[in-house]
Amino acid sequence: MAKNKHQHIRYNTLDKCFSNSYIAYSFDDLLHEVNNAIAEFDPTSGGINQRQLRKDIAWFKHPDGYNAPLKAHRGPKGYYYRYKDKAFSIDKSPLSETEMAQLNNALSILKRFEGSPEFDWINETTTILNDKLGLRDPDQKVVVLEANVDYTGYEHMAPIFNAIIHKKVLRISYGPFGGDKPINTFNFHPYLLKQYNNRWFAFGRNEAADHMQWNVPLDRITALETLKEVAYAKDTTDWNAFFKDFVGVTKEEGPVEKIKLRFKEHRLQYFTTKPIHTEWDEVEEDGTTYITLDVLINKELIQQLLSYGRDVAVIEPESLKKQMKIHADAMADYYKK
Repeated sequence: MAKNKHQHIRYNTLDKCFSNSYIAYSFDDLLHEVNNAIAEFDPTSGGINQRQLRKDIAWFKHPDGYNAPLKAHRGPKGYYYRYKDKAFSIDKSPLSETEMAQLNNALSILKRFEGSPEFDWINETTTILNDKLGLRDPDQKVVVLEANVDYTGYEHMAPIFNAIIHKKVLRISYGPFGGDKPINTFNFHPYLLKQYNNRWFAFGRNEAADHMQWNVPLDRITALETLKEVAYAKDTTDWNAFFKDFVGVTKEEGPVEKIKLRFKEHRLQYFTTKPIHTEWDEVEEDGTTYITLDVLINKELIQQLLSYGRDVAVIEPESLKKQMKIHADAMADYYKK
């Protein structure tokens, strides 16, 4: 388990236990309380082990941590910890030097992001924190994000993000580009925001279609309203598994197929350093290197392969070869004159 996994939940739970003057939490009790708190937040988590709990307690006592006035007492179930100072709480504790350095580094990184309107809030936030905490204000930008400056969906980011966090249902109206079809309006339970190809998409439950993984492009939303009285449906999707078998954001109907590709040598290394999907393999056959992917065939896969131009050839399956040939023939027609 990663060191900082559910760290905030762990520390707050321990703080409450150490502050409780009426219950003597043994080591096993603390482990039980922490894992219960983690499970409420993340039911898929297996919690932490005894070794991690010991590290957490040590961090509470360490001068670079919370420097908490913890005292061990012998109880009926073994030793238990309690704050010597009943007024102490990590919520009242000033930031340690380590935390100040970590926060300063995080703000430095955030402030150097430039080019995406969804990060406009960073300037205001860093100004407040620099003033309140006396943090150093970085003035050198070292990261510039690629962004679509004409993208029209950014204004929907905050309300959808807040609806996901606070488990609120949205009333969404959206339609295709060009306005040649009627606007579609439905109740939407947002679960996930995902960026792909410089566009943002919200995934969630479409009540009208009774679909739990509905895809809404933010730049096609024409109206959005938060509904206060509608019950929010619990997210039951494993999103890592959901995106595992296709490229992009469009999950087409059909079977997962083994895609076999042959790249020209100078483009093969480019693919291996920037693959179009996380699940891929490199195989050798008769002195030739092939790339294989087990994915659904969708429009995003075809678009990605077309972006390689003549530097890639689809070997298998035959259905994908035919689709690529249709696109290649159409492009060849453009240049016959």
